[in-house]
Amino acid sequence: MAVDFYDGGMIYDFATQALRLIDLDHYRDRPFINEMGRLFGSTRFIAPEEFEHGALIDEITTVFTMGRVISVF
Repeated sequence: MAVDFYDGGMIYDFATQALRLIDLDHYRDRPFINEMGRLFGSTRFIAPEEFEHGALIDEITTVFTMGRVISVF
């Protein structure tokens, strides 16, 4: 599960037309329970459950965040 995923963590190489992840500070290999309350990351890319203590953070959260990033591009 990507945590702290936002547009600033990516770079586009125009020469090769490739998008690369360059700054993925927090990553979990399976779903987890939000023990912090507000998780790391830019507010405009955070899914609602990333603000809620005790919420499940799973692949749906990652898809939501990736959708928000795509909408910016």
